[in-house]
Amino acid sequence: MVLLQLKSACTPTIGGIQANGLAPSTDNIVAGGVGWISIYGSCLGGAASVQLTGRGIHITRRLADPGAIGGDGQVNAFFQADSTATLGIHNVTVTAQNGTSSTSNSAAT
Repeated sequence: MVLLQLKSACTPTIGGIQANGLAPSTDNIVAGGVGWISIYGSCLGGAASVQLTGRGIHITRRLADPGAIGGDGQVNAFFQADSTATLGIHNVTVTAQNGTSSTSNSAAT
């Protein structure tokens, strides 16, 4: 006999973003710069990908084990911004083991 236990799956949510490229402790990414973004929220554990809308900002890699830093509440991703990156708001989404977050518009160039 196999017993199954029902566990609720939480959907990833983004509560805030901090970009630490050429201008530390801000939510702005400088065109032509490199750095990392810390994404805060809930149910972010097991993040498979981080996406940004717009042109010219590329995620180069995610932290290998985001759970080691902030648990389910934080994911870190490294970026490279082209000098011709689209200015303005770039929406951020995180895809994790339980789905995709709703879009956050907290990162700007």
